[in-house]
Amino acid sequence: DVNWRQIEAANAKQKWMNLSGSIVRTANSETFANSYILGTWVEKGTYNQTGRLLNCEYDKANDKLYFIAGGNSLWRTPRAGNGWELLNDKSSFSNIIKLVPTSSTKNRLLSAIGNQLVYSDDEGKTFQNSNMDYFYDFGTPGDMEVLNDANNTIYYVCRMWNTSPFGPSIMLFKSTDKGSSFQKILTLPDAPIKTVRLYKPTNQNFAFLMQQSYSMYKLLPETTVPTSQSMTGLLFANTSTSFFGVAKTSTRTMYAIQDGDQLYRSYDDGLSWELVNTLPVKAGDAGGEVSQTDTTQIIFGDVEAYRSKDRGTNFTKVNSASEYLNSAALKLHANITYFKYFKDVNGTEFMVISTGGGAYISNNFGEATYNISMTGVNNTQYHETKTSPSDTSVIFAGSRDQGIQKSATIGANGLLNFTQLKPGNYGKMAYSLGGKKLYAQAPNGVIDYFPNSQSIVNLVAKIPGTYRPNSGWMFPICDNGNPASNSVFIGGGDLNNGDGSYLIRLTVTDDANPGAIKTTRAQFNYDFKANSQDGKSGISAVAVSPVDTNRIYVATADGTCFYSTNRGVDWEKSNGFTGPVPQAFNGAVLYPSSINKNIVYFAGSGYSNAPVYRSTDGGTSFSSISNGMPSTAVFQLSAISDESLIIAATEAGPYAYIPAQNKWFSLIGTGTPIQAYWSVEYIAGSNTARFATYGRGIWDFRFDAVGNSILASKPTITSSSATNKICLGDSIKLTTSSTISNQWYLNGTLITGATKQTLYAKTSGIYTVRTLYNTGFLESNPIEIQVTSVTTVPSINSTGATVRCEGDSVILRSDSKTIQWRLNNLDISGAITDIFSAKKSGIYSAVNKVNGCASSASNLIKIEMNPVPITPVINYYSPLNICDGDSVVLYSTILTGMYWINELASTTSIGTNPTFPVKQSGRYIAINNNGKDGCESKSKPVTIVNNSNPAPPNISWNGKELSTQTGYSKYQWWLYTKFLSDVKDYKFVPLASGFYKVSVVNAAGCADTSTIYDLALPRVWFDGVTVKVYPNPAPTDAFVEFSEAPTTSFSIKLISPEGRVLQNFRTKLKTNRLQVSGLAPGTYYVLLDNGKTIGTIHLVIPK
Repeated sequence: DVNWRQIEAANAKQKWMNLSGSIVRTANSETFANSYILGTWVEKGTYNQTGRLLNCEYDKANDKLYFIAGGNSLWRTPRAGNGWELLNDKSSFSNIIKLVPTSSTKNRLLSAIGNQLVYSDDEGKTFQNSNMDYFYDFGTPGDMEVLNDANNTIYYVCRMWNTSPFGPSIMLFKSTDKGSSFQKILTLPDAPIKTVRLYKPTNQNFAFLMQQSYSMYKLLPETTVPTSQSMTGLLFANTSTSFFGVAKTSTRTMYAIQDGDQLYRSYDDGLSWELVNTLPVKAGDAGGEVSQTDTTQIIFGDVEAYRSKDRGTNFTKVNSASEYLNSAALKLHANITYFKYFKDVNGTEFMVISTGGGAYISNNFGEATYNISMTGVNNTQYHETKTSPSDTSVIFAGSRDQGIQKSATIGANGLLNFTQLKPGNYGKMAYSLGGKKLYAQAPNGVIDYFPNSQSIVNLVAKIPGTYRPNSGWMFPICDNGNPASNSVFIGGGDLNNGDGSYLIRLTVTDDANPGAIKTTRAQFNYDFKANSQDGKSGISAVAVSPVDTNRIYVATADGTCFYSTNRGVDWEKSNGFTGPVPQAFNGAVLYPSSINKNIVYFAGSGYSNAPVYRSTDGGTSFSSISNGMPSTAVFQLSAISDESLIIAATEAGPYAYIPAQNKWFSLIGTGTPIQAYWSVEYIAGSNTARFATYGRGIWDFRFDAVGNSILASKPTITSSSATNKICLGDSIKLTTSSTISNQWYLNGTLITGATKQTLYAKTSGIYTVRTLYNTGFLESNPIEIQVTSVTTVPSINSTGATVRCEGDSVILRSDSKTIQWRLNNLDISGAITDIFSAKKSGIYSAVNKVNGCASSASNLIKIEMNPVPITPVINYYSPLNICDGDSVVLYSTILTGMYWINELASTTSIGTNPTFPVKQSGRYIAINNNGKDGCESKSKPVTIVNNSNPAPPNISWNGKELSTQTGYSKYQWWLYTKFLSDVKDYKFVPLASGFYKVSVVNAAGCADTSTIYDLALPRVWFDGVTVKVYPNPAPTDAFVEFSEAPTTSFSIKLISPEGRVLQNFRTKLKTNRLQVSGLAPGTYYVLLDNGKTIGTIHLVIPK
């Protein structure tokens, strides 16, 4: 099989190598085809419809992101997306991009061009080939990983041609010199490259190589001969596999997505795997990714993205693809191509998501995303453009992933902004009714229609029939040749739902009501599939001769060419000829001459045969005209008006064919991207070939001159103004580099009498000058002058009072959007919106400003901002956390004309005394209201917290212990008035009868005390000596008896219920008599004191 990708990589390389020697710069023009063509390349856009972005790398030191774009160009942007830069579009980069640090602020950029690894030390401006010890003209690049060791060891896996055994193999390469050279260290049996993956855990100094034979290799910096280990539990079928994971200290979790929707997990560096879940949809090439800071967060995607917050158990969709069109800044585009988590220099994690419509960043695991590529990434992949014949400023463009678009305003750098009218993939468009109506096509035969330039409606949901041409992508379509007919020819399909391939006529009969368009469909009675040379190939191209509309040409996918000279009644085949087959997604090309009815060109895939053929006998026979064109695929043909040049859009770039020389020449210029050019149309009014590229947007090539007279210098206009913008009544001096034979033009119209070298421009428009020669003229670069006249005077008004206090603001509004606010007749810097917040005293006005030109001033509004009085300060000298019943005294430094508020309760005054006692919780503020017109100043708030006291505790006696409630932070016990310092718990064993109480303290430090608890014990203890009173109750005498005679003197007191001392003596006797006869009944107290300890025994005197 022919490796067309490898052929095109070689074509692109050769184009870049040839540039410096084949092009002569002449002002903004360049010469081509050995100076036969003088032309100017102009990038048209789009500026605001970003195409597909792929792999990404992050430069942490400089906080910049690098991207490979669809179409294989290289881009860079600050992380916020506010400064996209094209680094290189002169090479066809593979989807590999890695940064290797070379210093604290600089990196080496690694990528691949085709299969050749390359590196750049100047931010992608130039690339050097890495020295590889293998044959790299065949194969497919795979994964690359850079380790974090001192050498930044690099591992790279690819599918390449092996000499022994002879044939393709999987090869692993290693570099220890930052990518300058690579050495092969492992060869494995051949396999699809997406089934052999390299994966490096984040911030680790090793990587894993995993392949479909259930083998795994752990690759360290010092690895020279990798040793395989067996994996278990992973299917590893012959399908694409995605590996990702997370490293936490020494713990690593690896994930794999296999067979599209099988999520596996490994905790032992990939040796064994377990199935986690079946994903809700199949994952695409983007695979999955897991956060390095929150390991529960997993994301994967294909058309749409899905995220999990529970390690893959459940998934939810990030957003539907349909949400993008109306919320492109915040909603992911369809077709996810890449996920990757990075950390910045502060350790903050963020995720980059690449899609078919640009790149996004998420700072919260995909819960919210924002588009960093809304403008400035000029990488749209266009299938085709159609410029309106009636208004050449209107361009319709069919794109990959970014839908059908229409040119809108001019954006930055003169590039066009485009409006996306309908999402999806579009191409293969055709005008009808003399260029007034447009038909546009989406994949699988979806036909949409523009009844006017603003509206798009669907005509055909799907072309009927079971046979789908061009991989089911796009059907050939063309104008039917009759400018009075609103119909087109569609090649392929079968209105009877069979498997034939017929030429179908689709006609709009009434489009007055865009919501109810009327159509008819008819097909020619000829099955091109059945009549093709192989009997099974459907239509690949269709065209009608502009010179003789009875001549219709049809090609089929096997290279058969058919022609009809009676508008499809009868069909003939070209004699003994097999033409080019179609490109898989674009079809073949038939291009009839616009000046000779017998000439038709037939082009297509030209890798195994010539890419372009020409017939000069109306399609009866063809001959190759591919001299000068490389082996490539031709997507579209056009021609300049006299057909002295044929123009081709090809996979290898733009080409021009000179029939007089029978040779093709490349039109690649020094500033032109090396890309696939998918479509071309010639715009006669501006001598311009408009090309649609498949990765760098739309480019115009203006033919300044054709022939042998073009070597004269092209004039150049210089302007006396840096901006070329002036106000009405001013002028700009324009000067041409040509001193003779000049003629000035404004908007393409000759300016009568303007033939001098200088011109003073006073009118808006595009100015050019032509230098006249005998053989024609050369036209200068265009200079656009904008003259602004502002006649509308704005009106302004204010909201609320215009006398306020300093720190307040007055909202001013204007009835105009292009506004400049003024204070005291001077412009206020940056005040250019229709709403302005005025904070200073003075006279305010506004003017309309357009391109720096101002209208007369609006009405005036005077605003007065009165000064605020001195700000009070609150002082206090006790804690702000208080308990119930306590208070804090607040002192204001403003003694008169002030008041207090508790802002948690209300803004109403609660006192005017500068000394203010507070007992309640709140945020207290002192306000000075001594200012003019009620202006006040407020102190900083003081927060007071009033904590509740605990409930009064209760004391309980269980016969052994006294206790109170638990749960307090502190306990204090008393016997009578004596503090029991050694008792600190909620319970204790008392040694004596008496009056006990306890105080408890809660967590806030607030306390309360119990009532007196009267404890009566039958005996007390003193240092091992037991004392009892008996009998008890005692009707007459009572005795105090020690268990042994005390060695120290004891004081014994008999106390009445009222607290009077009735008896008082000291003793060392073992038994001591108390005289109680005659005492009134009641409870008496016997108090014993040895000088160290006091004990009490209750004595009851009965009635």
